[in-house]
Amino acid sequence: METRHGYQSESDLDELLMQYITRDSDKALALALEQYTRGQHQQTYQMITEAILEDPENPRLPLALCKLFKHEHRYDDVINLLASLPEGFKKLKEVIALKNEMDFVAVADVIIDLEALIKRSENKTDTLEDKVQLSAFYVLNQEYELALVLLADIIATDAHFKYDYARISMHKIFSMIGVNHALAKKYRDTLSRTTH
Repeated sequence: METRHGYQSESDLDELLMQYITRDSDKALALALEQYTRGQHQQTYQMITEAILEDPENPRLPLALCKLFKHEHRYDDVINLLASLPEGFKKLKEVIALKNEMDFVAVADVIIDLEALIKRSENKTDTLEDKVQLSAFYVLNQEYELALVLLADIIATDAHFKYDYARISMHKIFSMIGVNHALAKKYRDTLSRTTH
C-alpha cells in the first residue's frame, strides 16, 4: 500500500484511490483490450464506448481509448476525446501528460522536410521557428535533452518568442519525464537563470 505524507489535494487523493478500486467496467475494458490484441479493433472501440456509457465515472476507459487512438496515430481523435472529457478527468496526471504530448504532435505535424530541418540545426542556420518544430519532434521521439537544448537556445535568444513557447514547453517536458529526473533538474536551473 502506498503511503502519502503532508497535504494532498482532493484530486490527488481521488487519483490515488482510483488506482486501487476495481470496477465492473475495468473487467469490460480488459476484455475489450484482449479483443484488440486479436485484431478486432472496431469491436474493441464499441466495447469501450459501451463501458463508458455504463460507467462514465471511470477515467481509465476514455484514457484507454485515447492510448489506442495514439497507437494508431489517430491524433485528431485523441485531441477531440481529451477535449470532451469531464473537467475532473482533465486534472488527472495521465490526462495532462497525454494532452502535453498532443500539443507537441500539433507542432511537429507542420514539419515539411525533417532532413533539411536537422541540417539547418547542425549548421546553426536554423530559425527560432525551426527550433520550435525540431524540439517537438525530439520530444515525441523521447530525445528530451536534444529538445531541451533547442528550447534553451530559444529562451537565450528571445525568451518570449511565441508567447513563452520554450518556457512552457520545458515545463511540459519536466512533467513528462518527472520533476526528479536529472534532465529536469539541469534545465530547471537553466530556465531560472535565463528567465530572471
